[in-house]
Amino acid sequence: MNPPLTLEDLVVDCRDGCERELLAAIDAKLGAHRAVLLRNTGMTRLAEMADWAEFIGAPQMEYKYGAGFRTPQGAGVLSVGNEPPHTPVEPHNEMAYWSFYPRRILFGCERIPARGGETVIADNRRVTKDLLPTEVGQKILAKGIRYLRNFSDRDRPDSLPSTKHWQDNFGLESRADLERYCGEMNWDLLQRADGSVQVSYPEQGYEYDPVGGTDLLFTSMTRLGRAFDEWPPFDRLAGEQRPYHLTYADGSEFSAADLETMDAAFARYSIPIPWQPGDIAILENIAWTHARPPYELADGEERLIGVLISEPVERRRIVTLRNQA
Repeated sequence: MNPPLTLEDLVVDCRDGCERELLAAIDAKLGAHRAVLLRNTGMTRLAEMADWAEFIGAPQMEYKYGAGFRTPQGAGVLSVGNEPPHTPVEPHNEMAYWSFYPRRILFGCERIPARGGETVIADNRRVTKDLLPTEVGQKILAKGIRYLRNFSDRDRPDSLPSTKHWQDNFGLESRADLERYCGEMNWDLLQRADGSVQVSYPEQGYEYDPVGGTDLLFTSMTRLGRAFDEWPPFDRLAGEQRPYHLTYADGSEFSAADLETMDAAFARYSIPIPWQPGDIAILENIAWTHARPPYELADGEERLIGVLISEPVERRRIVTLRNQA
């Protein structure tokens, strides 16, 4: 296998050449590496990401059922999640917890603090190759993943706190409709006396990549309850009461050794993107994970990063790796 990619391998300078040459350069990077970082785009507002998506032939899809709040930036572009700066966002494939996912994801930068605030991407093909032979990689393959989410009740201030109300997340007003919806989705639904609810469901931890012809790790490790360890008031809640959590599909927890192995694999192939205003990163979602380390904001600083997702793909759930075992 070739040496791991670097940031320089992914960069296209948008000042160079005519539109036809620029598009050819972008297509070449996406074809070779399945990711590209556009520099010197001239973009001043995140809404302009929509123009670049159209330029590269990436039709937008609606961002639904996400776990975090996102603020509209215009033209279908949203801000990234609202996690506090001191809270890390762990490596994940976008919407890996759902029955469909975007084939491509675009990130753009409008404003960035003087220090920190990078997005960190990781080559998921190399991560998968390293993790698959390990104990945790085999457990994910054999057991799958259980995604769990807790929602507060909009009409009950005393309900279990969460980042979202179930009414707002699902666009429903009655518990009967919620029960019906969860039944249609084949989810487990727990309704608490305080009005809060918990939904949980299993999903495969690998997904078939038709480009590579094999399965790749496809998870949302950022949904681990440890994301709330330093995020009041959720830090006071037990793991399965936090706004979201992730376990093996049989309900067993990831061990400290499991997480250490995974953290090390992602770190080996991570590429930090030190954002510059106007930058746009384009990733094939199954081939690259993304994350965000903690950072600090000085007075008057802001980190304004936008996201646009493209081309919904239904989960294939083939998992050829099992057939090879």
